Amino acid sequence: MEKPEAPAFLSKQVNRGFYLIPEGGESPREELKVVCAGWEDCSAEYRIDRTDFPCLALEYVASGDWELTTPQGKCRIGPGAVFSYGPGLSYSLRPLCKSWLSKYFVDFSGSSALELLRCTGLEPGRYGMVAQHRWLRELFDQLVEIRFLDVASRSQLARMTLELILVRLPVSLGGDVQITQARKSFERCRNYLSENYLQLTSLSSAAEACGVSPAYLSRLFARFASESPKAFLDRLKMDHAAQLLLQNNIPVKQAAAEIGYADVFHFSRVFRKCFGVSPGRFCIKK
Repeated sequence: MEKPEAPAFLSKQVNRGFYLIPEGGESPREELKVVCAGWEDCSAEYRIDRTDFPCLALEYVASGDWELTTPQGKCRIGPGAVFSYGPGLSYSLRPLCKSWLSKYFVDFSGSSALELLRCTGLEPGRYGMVAQHRWLRELFDQLVEIRFLDVASRSQLARMTLELILVRLPVSLGGDVQITQARKSFERCRNYLSENYLQLTSLSSAAEACGVSPAYLSRLFARFASESPKAFLDRLKMDHAAQLLLQNNIPVKQAAAEIGYADVFHFSRVFRKCFGVSPGRFCIKK
């Protein structure tokens, strides 16, 4: 079967991007359908100026400092910001920094699409802020990763994941959409930890690498995240180890060593705390 053709509206001003394009044409009877979804690492030259769009869309800023202009006005936004647009609506988006420019989007249609979007409080042209947005990043990651699943189930799973995002957004939106200096510091630190977690061995080394004190790093995570920086690092390392165990079927001791744990018993305790089971349960038996 041929790979579905990428929509013409996808931007070329990206360093890299991952896209879900479900198979099959649109049925006029469908209540909700994902047309396209994706994650983009945008270039410093990224610029969107639209006066129209063929379907409804929801975008979520994962990192970076941006300027969004809609009929509501001009606004500086950062990580955790969400906004929507659709047919007949003008908007523009441009970066205000040179790096860490990433965002997710989902484009969708269907008879219930507009009403579902309005129920979030984000009808086309509006924007909002999700203060603790880890859950949103994880759901968007799941949405984009559906591209790896079998063709027959992509459309249904994409629709169900989008519905979950739209249902949860109303209880998570709130706060000031404007980016603050403290939030910028938090996002900078969290992005550094996300990119370098395998090399970081302790909270103090993580704080030093981010140019802040361990106490301030902890305060940033207490204010803007639902977990401590140590728990965040542990989760990233254990997720990596779980993938090694599942995909490569390597010994538990080797997986521990690859994420910086010399003590396999300590590794097993942290792994069990994260997943509720021992790392040996993740090994594929041959």
